[in-house]
Amino acid sequence: MVSLDQWLSFNLRLPYTVRSSMDVLAKRLDKKLREWTPETATQVRSQVMEIIELADQHLLDIVRSRKVEQEVLDLLDEPTTR
Repeated sequence: MVSLDQWLSFNLRLPYTVRSSMDVLAKRLDKKLREWTPETATQVRSQVMEIIELADQHLLDIVRSRKVEQEVLDLLDEPTTR
């Protein structure tokens, strides 16, 4: 796991506008990870890493499509009210 200090050090090499928004994101995530239960923090870390890996492979659109597909299937499975 990358520490906040390592993350901020990496950000210093980025353009200012990108760096400032990433600083805010990194700080908020770091703060929340310390506030949440260990189980929640572990789950969030896992999901964030999964998102990063999917983004690196340019697969986020596929994940989004599957999510929409699942939402439609859930709607179809809901009992109809009359």
